Amino acid sequence: MKIKTLLIHIGLFLATFITTTLAGMEWSRGINILVTPWNEYWQWENVQLGLTYSIAFLGILTVHEFGHYFFAKYYKANVTLPYYIPMWFAGIALAIGTMGAFIKIKTPFKTRSQFFDVGVAGPLAGFIVALGVLIYAFTHLPPKEYIYEIHPHYQEVFEKHGFGSEIVYSNEFLQQEYIKEFKKTSPNEEVIPPESFEKFGVGNNLLMYFLGNWLVDDPEKIPNSYELMHYPLLFAGYLACFFTALNLIPIGQLDGGHVLYGLIGYNKFNKISPYIFMIFVFYGGLGIISPYVFAHGFTQWDLLYVVLLFYIFEKIYPELKERAYHIFIILASQFIFVFFFPNAVGYSGYLVFSLVIGRFLGIFHPPSLLEAPMNRTRKTIGILAIIVFILCFCPMPFVE
Repeated sequence: MKIKTLLIHIGLFLATFITTTLAGMEWSRGINILVTPWNEYWQWENVQLGLTYSIAFLGILTVHEFGHYFFAKYYKANVTLPYYIPMWFAGIALAIGTMGAFIKIKTPFKTRSQFFDVGVAGPLAGFIVALGVLIYAFTHLPPKEYIYEIHPHYQEVFEKHGFGSEIVYSNEFLQQEYIKEFKKTSPNEEVIPPESFEKFGVGNNLLMYFLGNWLVDDPEKIPNSYELMHYPLLFAGYLACFFTALNLIPIGQLDGGHVLYGLIGYNKFNKISPYIFMIFVFYGGLGIISPYVFAHGFTQWDLLYVVLLFYIFEKIYPELKERAYHIFIILASQFIFVFFFPNAVGYSGYLVFSLVIGRFLGIFHPPSLLEAPMNRTRKTIGILAIIVFILCFCPMPFVE
């Protein structure tokens, strides 16, 4: 490997380590580099929490990527070291510190088993580390009053209405806090608080649900969805589970695609993968097109959604007639589903990932030179990978 190339890998890793540390500081302490006073932002306690998040999250990501890397090397493939992608917006917008990492494999694999081994090694290796992080996090939760360090104004409300009261997330309470903060800097000016406030929280998955119920001695220690990001190890473990589930979706050349391809072979996989992708898109857009369109009218957002679907499926179904047919099936299915389940709604963020798959990654899997079936051990590992996907998948990963 050339020195210049190695320096690029090292530089990207160090940059990502810095950005994930900064992101961890801001999530853990609820601070923002643009508005938090410099001496308060760079306190050692904040840096420690940022490092805790960064080391855990980046460590899981690194184990995942090197799981792929070492198995590719085992099969003598021409493979690069991981390219890390730093991402931090300096307080302007929310960021988790990285967009992930990837390796480039420049040698085609010869057998289904090789595709399978390289594909499954990453998510399973990362999952094992993430599981260890989460077990440690749940067994070492701070006292429930820890939340007062981040939100001191919660204490009075919780003492009056009970610990964890949802009142602290109400618009009325948030408006009162907005006015208080405004008056600190401009006591003589009139203030009109916003009518509503954006709130950010994370969802839940089966793994964290089970671990929380089995390992935590006091249920009140477990943070709710709007506070979990203040617990760096829990947040790092949750994000690792989220990205593990995304990678294990059995479509195209995602890790999950390699797994399912290894289990059922080329012909069956490329027949099934388009339907799995349609279900994924169906869920992502669920609730956008509904019977309420007739009551409220067809808006520009509805039109934008339909245009997005045509763009997502353009490379998958180049012929307009075939593309329109599949999109009609999705729209009609969403319409009927919401008719019977009016409160049903999907997670629109998955539409972004659908766009990445449909336009760039593809939903089909290339054949291997030898399509021999896998042995029983690999099939068992494949089933285990499916179980990991089920445990880690979150229908609503981020909530407002």
